[in-house]
Amino acid sequence: MGLTSIGALFKIIHFELGFITGNVLLSTSTGFKLVAIILAITKLIDIYRNKKH
Repeated sequence: MGLTSIGALFKIIHFELGFITGNVLLSTSTGFKLVAIILAITKLIDIYRNKKH
């Protein structure tokens, strides 16, 4: 959540630190969130499968 907020702030004020721009931060945070969602879904599927046995 923090990375998304910082990325949005960078975009709003058009701030850059070398190659680190608002778009880079927002893309990175989106990637992290996607990985977290995939891991959570995988864990839920594992729990569901183990409960049936």
